[in-house]
This record gives sequence, C-alpha cells and structure tokens, in this order.
Amino acid sequence: MDIYNSQPSHGGMFMRSHPPSGLKHMNPVVFLHTDHHSGEYWDTKPDGDPGWVSVFNNEGFMVYAPDLPFCGKSKGFGSAMVALGLPAMRFTPQFAEAMLTAPERINHFHWMGVEHHTQWPGTGLRGDPCFEAYFRKTEVKMLGDQERQTRAQHSLVDFLNTLEHPAILVGHGSGANLAYLAADRAPERVAAIVALEPIGPPFANALRNSSRSDGTKLEYTSEYVSIPTNQPGVRCRPYGVSDIPLQFDPPPLPPTTMEDILDEGSRYQPIPFVEVFDQKAKQFCYLQDESVHPPRKLTNLQKIPNCIFTAGSSSHSAYDWATVAFLKQAGVPVQHLELAVKNGNGPLFFLEKNSSKLALSLINWLRGNILSRPSLGLLNPPPSTGAAQNSS
Repeated sequence: MDIYNSQPSHGGMFMRSHPPSGLKHMNPVVFLHTDHHSGEYWDTKPDGDPGWVSVFNNEGFMVYAPDLPFCGKSKGFGSAMVALGLPAMRFTPQFAEAMLTAPERINHFHWMGVEHHTQWPGTGLRGDPCFEAYFRKTEVKMLGDQERQTRAQHSLVDFLNTLEHPAILVGHGSGANLAYLAADRAPERVAAIVALEPIGPPFANALRNSSRSDGTKLEYTSEYVSIPTNQPGVRCRPYGVSDIPLQFDPPPLPPTTMEDILDEGSRYQPIPFVEVFDQKAKQFCYLQDESVHPPRKLTNLQKIPNCIFTAGSSSHSAYDWATVAFLKQAGVPVQHLELAVKNGNGPLFFLEKNSSKLALSLINWLRGNILSRPSLGLLNPPPSTGAAQNSS
C-alpha cells in the first residue's frame, strides 16, 4: 500500500494517501482520528492485521488519513508550545486499560454491557503485546479544544477543496466532532458523515458518581451523570457538538458581557439549553430550550447523510443517544447504528478482532444511503453482515 504526501502540505496536516488497486467509487473516504492518536492507527491494528484502510481500499475506495493539526507528524509548533509549558494533556496506560482496552477487567469504571467486552486482542493490560503496540503510538494532547478545533476545521476545509469529488468523513471521537465542523464550513464538499462515538453528550460531560447541586443524580446509566456546561468551572461544547461556533439558524446568541467576550463566563449559553427527559432512552439529557423559540437548525448539515456508530460494550452506549437527539432536534438526518452487546466491542472497535466485519457493515450503510445515488457512483455491493442495528 503506497503512502504519498510525506510533507504537511494541507493546512499544516501530514496527509497519508492510500489508493485502491481498482477504484470503484468517486467519493474518497477521509479518516479522522481522535485526541492522543494520529492517522497511523487506521492502517494496521495492534495485533498486526490490516486495519480499516485496507478494508475500504479492497472495496474500491480512495482513502486519506491525515495527522490532524498538533498531532503525529503534524505537531508543528505545538511541540514548542508544550516545551514552553503551555497546555498538554497526558494519555496514561491506566486510562487506556480502564476505559478502552480492558474495562471489563478493571473495577473502577462500569457501564451497562461492559462485562461483555471480548473483542480486544490479548488481555488489554500493560505488558500484553497488543496493548503495548497500541499504546506506544499514542501521544500527549496539545493545546485546548478551541484551538485544536479551529485549526483542524480550516485545515480540513482546505484539503476537501483540493478533492475532485465530495468526501465521506469517517471520524472517531473528537475526529467525529471535527467532521461536523468541516461539513458545516463546506457542506458541498462532504458526501456523508460517519461518526464513530463522537465526543459527548451535548452541552455536558458524562461523569461517574457525581451529583447535581440539589443532591440528585442525572443518570445516563446507574454509574453516569451529566454535568452541564453552564455549571461553575465547567466549559464544554457550548454549541452542542463543538466548542467553537457552528452555523445555526437563527444564529447563536452573541456575548453580552466582557466575561462572555473573554470566554471567562462559564454560564454563557450561545445556544440556550435545558434538561429534558428522553422518552425513548428513559433518561435525562440536555437539548435546546424550546420553551420560547423553536430550536435552532444546523442548516449546513441538514442535507448531508449522517450516522452515529456506537459499540455495545463502550461507555458511549450510555450517552450517544443524547447526541443523536441533539442532531435530530437541529434538523440533521442522523441514524443511530448500535452494535449489539453480544458482539463484544468496546470504544476502539475498529482496532478489534472483528473490525473488518464492522467496516463492511458501515460500507453497506454508505451504499444504501449515498452511494446508490446516480451522481455518486457505486459498484458491486458486498453481502449484508447484519453487524449493526439501525435505530433511526
């Protein structure tokens, strides 16, 4: 498999280009990694088997896998900033074990379905060859979310504008949120968004064993509560799925105080939100406040097919439904593809033993939702795998 563009020539991004042996689809796939990772981990899995790049190549897709700004070979001046003591967040092996590779073996964190996690190769613990192969490719997270999102949005739009045809954006974690930001800026350059467990829930952080000021818990599962962004000291995703502005109609509320302008007022809500009870999930979440005005719409995302893909044994099974609810409220056509718990997949499902089967299920979704359009080009669909359940 050839890799081109060895120089960071696309808005400061090191770009890996993976051409298939036979091109069958006009729309290229762009893989977007999450924090603490790089575009390298789409290529080869920790057990040495080929990753999703190979699966999509074998199905006739042109694939790109950038190192997003401040990550991997796109670190640039970010490394110098960290050396000067500016923000950097460490990624620890303890966190990786407990939340990603071996949550079923660690007693500190639990969520519904975690005990069924079986698809990570090896033990998922330090000292295991597959864990070590995975962890040595991780890195510190440089700078804050606003800086990272702003730079990545500009870089991705610049890159998408160089492509002949609209791209399919496949993002994992924060990479999924960046897909929304890029598509919001250049909707005509995006054919579809596949969000693999985007960072969430909207307007909030999902935390374990925490309480609200009135002493009650807002539960996503028996172990998870949601702390909204307008609480003192909390600032996350004030635009629902991003920390920087998205284009809503009507527009977000402007700042009204100097604190808001300086982004020091954690209670400032550009998109007013309230706590609501979701009848389908039978749990609470935060959505736009509809008590005075209809919800604002993400007009640039409304014509782009979207799906959110959630693993049954991942912590995201506790709250991805809230991100789906937020997008639907904003008028975005999104489908929720939920892996059955019995599949045994965790949050790094695209690196796990059955990852090729899961990739084919996503390709089936693409075939049914965008590639069947005459303007987009599609040949020879693969057989159905039945791996994912659609809960629109």
